[in-house]
Amino acid sequence: MDERWLEEERDAATAEEFEVDGDDSEDLTEAMKEALDAVEGHDEEQRKDESAAPVEAAAREELVEQLATLKDRHMRTLAEFDNYRKRVEREQARSRRFEGLGIISELLPILDNFGLALEAEGEVEDLKAGVELIARQFQDLLRRHGVERIRAEGEPFDPNLHDAVSREEDAGVEVPTVAEELRAGYLMGDRLVRPASVRVSVPPERRPADSEALPDPETLN
Repeated sequence: MDERWLEEERDAATAEEFEVDGDDSEDLTEAMKEALDAVEGHDEEQRKDESAAPVEAAAREELVEQLATLKDRHMRTLAEFDNYRKRVEREQARSRRFEGLGIISELLPILDNFGLALEAEGEVEDLKAGVELIARQFQDLLRRHGVERIRAEGEPFDPNLHDAVSREEDAGVEVPTVAEELRAGYLMGDRLVRPASVRVSVPPERRPADSEALPDPETLN
């Protein structure tokens, strides 16, 4: 009897030692639930990372392929542009080499006429008329190509168009004026081909009169 009572008392004490009230039980349950959720969330994130890894690797590989394609296209474009530049330079050099071909073909008939004039026999006047005809042909050719002779003799001197070879004083002019054209000048549009060589007349320099040369003695006192 005593032994049975002792065992009952021991079991009651053990049960009392591990007894948890209602509030503590709810807190414990909630804590266990949060810990379980945290573990499950960690596992889910890990599974997502593992599933996303192949996608990221594929995207990275596709990006590398696109970059390689763009680089190849860029190099091809540079090569094509370099070939185009070289071709244009060759064509420009060829154009510069033969750009005078058209006008040369127009000059040849005039050269032929010079040859005929040199071979012709006759009076001096006939030879002169032939040369004048050739000169008119050449002037017509220049006009067709927009080349005009610069007006010189009797015109006010213009240093942009006239090259003064000599100058002389002339009381009959008020401003520097072209007195004589020594060599013709030409313009092509607004571009100077060659200035006209001219002799220029200028107004006389003003010299002080005798009365102005010496001061009045009375002004010195």
